[in-house]
Amino acid sequence: QQLALIRRLVADLELGIEILAGPTVREPDGLAMSSRNRYLPPRQRAQAALIYRGLSAARELAARGETRPEALVGRAAEVIESGGDPLVIQYLELVDPDTIEQMVSLDRRGLLAAAVLLGNTRLIDNVFLDPEGSQREVSDKT
Repeated sequence: QQLALIRRLVADLELGIEILAGPTVREPDGLAMSSRNRYLPPRQRAQAALIYRGLSAARELAARGETRPEALVGRAAEVIESGGDPLVIQYLELVDPDTIEQMVSLDRRGLLAAAVLLGNTRLIDNVFLDPEGSQREVSDKT
């Protein structure tokens, strides 16, 4: 989401620079690396891995042909919420990666974005979802 906003800002201000995206760097269990992770005690750190597992579950569902945002978001939420308290989903949305507008169908590449409050720590993550049969390689680049 931050990438889309920065790209829009650069374009709107006609700064004449190119913004290059890089892959999300992840811990071995999939959790996106962040300085915020150090605030998590061991139990919460283990629960934090459910965020990426949930996003990945939705990505697998999309690869099998599901296009309804409510089904994709619902699958991700189901996995994330399986960790119980103190995981609180602040948002979990399927959006257009360029405009950050909510998608009504996964009829093109989408971004499944999440913010989850884990105790007092807010963690964000996202994955790209591609419709079934898409020729694009599924990537975590953001």
